[in-house]
Amino acid sequence: MFHSAPQRLNSRAEYEAMWQGWESENGFAVESCVSTDRMLQLAGNVAIFTHSVETVASFDGVAEPQHERETIVLELREGQWLAIHEHLSALTS
Repeated sequence: MFHSAPQRLNSRAEYEAMWQGWESENGFAVESCVSTDRMLQLAGNVAIFTHSVETVASFDGVAEPQHERETIVLELREGQWLAIHEHLSALTS
């Protein structure tokens, strides 16, 4: 779930296609990314990672900062943590 996407992305393939479209059609590039206010909560085989993130990204050569919050849900599978859900929202204050 990304507030900047017009629809829900139902698979990693959809996410990768969207990202590739931004790069090829809009010259998209991430200039920098800083994570703050991090928290990790464990609940058995599930971990929930939340943080605030400030990203500077450029579209068509114009760099703009974005202030967002992100939640990533991970599941422990066969001894490895796998991200199974991500939600990104605009930071309003």
